[in-house]
Amino acid sequence: MARSSIGAKSKGALGVLARFVDRAMAGFLGVYKPLLCWSLRRRGLLVSAVAALFLASFLLVPRIGVEFAPSADLGETSVTITTAVGSSA
Repeated sequence: MARSSIGAKSKGALGVLARFVDRAMAGFLGVYKPLLCWSLRRRGLLVSAVAALFLASFLLVPRIGVEFAPSADLGETSVTITTAVGSSA
């Protein structure tokens, strides 16, 4: 894997940041590449597992409820006044 020329040459904050990014990317690729190769070798298994998870997700629909968002509070107030018979309001 080629090393970034910025991280190798720069000093100070930019160099530290570049070296951190280089190490993080190397770690990410160390996990990603083998996982990608494994997935490509087992396409049928992976597609079947994703399809099964997708279909199983429909079992959660009853738990969602009817509304995704609560009803809006429009800031309205309703007042009802009941007065004695014969009085004026």
